[in-house]
Amino acid sequence: MNSTKASVNAKRPDLKAAWERLRTEQGINSQRDGAAMLGVPEVVLQDASSGPSVIRLKPKFAELIQSARNFGRVLTLVRNDSFIAMPVGEFEEVSIKDSRGRAHGGPVDVSFDLTRWGTAYGLIDESKGAVRRSLYFFDDCGEAAMKVLVWSKDGEPAFNEVIERFRDDDPGDVVIRPRNDADWRSAEDFAGGRSTKSGAPKRALDLLQTVVDREINVDLRIPTRAAEERYVGPIRSLRARETEGWYDVTYPHFNTHLGTLDIARCALKSDGTSGTPLVGFIDARDRVICRLTVAPDANAQAKAAWAKAVEQAFAD
Repeated sequence: MNSTKASVNAKRPDLKAAWERLRTEQGINSQRDGAAMLGVPEVVLQDASSGPSVIRLKPKFAELIQSARNFGRVLTLVRNDSFIAMPVGEFEEVSIKDSRGRAHGGPVDVSFDLTRWGTAYGLIDESKGAVRRSLYFFDDCGEAAMKVLVWSKDGEPAFNEVIERFRDDDPGDVVIRPRNDADWRSAEDFAGGRSTKSGAPKRALDLLQTVVDREINVDLRIPTRAAEERYVGPIRSLRARETEGWYDVTYPHFNTHLGTLDIARCALKSDGTSGTPLVGFIDARDRVICRLTVAPDANAQAKAAWAKAVEQAFAD
């Protein structure tokens, strides 16, 4: 891993002005897209907006996550370039040991590696007449790691207390590490397995549609460098969005968005303990978009249905 770090002055007036022009003149509302268009890590653009509604927080990540237990219902957003998860639940249980942690409750089940986290912010946004409060965490390469949105007014006092407790009044410049795709360690899960590039986006969609049609409960994991959202259960539907190549993957209580155009290959490997097929959708930079297998509590019939679905998806 490249351990070199660089300090970046994000509070340049020209950067903030350029971002405002993108928003007003081109209608670009996604900070992720804006950062890509301006050629800077997303955290740099976030820091350029620091002010009364964007508050830099002390990087006491474990304490911040523990404090989010007091927010009640939250929406936890974890995304990579091709998969966006937005489950709503509670941080009913939070466990952190040696910088590795997990927070879960209801549909929310997120794991994280705090050694790869770099910066935290408290955000107070107004959208369509509603005020949204959230904690936003970035990894040490400046990419989004996780966002935790307060989903009930009952959590607002706890959020305000967290902001005052962890506010960093003298944060200095953002410090980021050069991006290294080799850090995407979940790709190692498929070393030595089968892989196919032919028609990879269609194979991925066909597999997901079979899961829907046969009502197979799955274990789906959406990874980034610093966090991973997990879902176990049925997939209710797969629906095309207006944006080409993007689909809503819906579940009983929430949905995710999957972009298929970046799926460069589908990988397959048997789980070492049970022999159950484990599938990965992988992009051209060898980063895993998602990992998919049958639910751990599946019965023999469900396991057989999953194995057959995978066999069909990987058939030549």
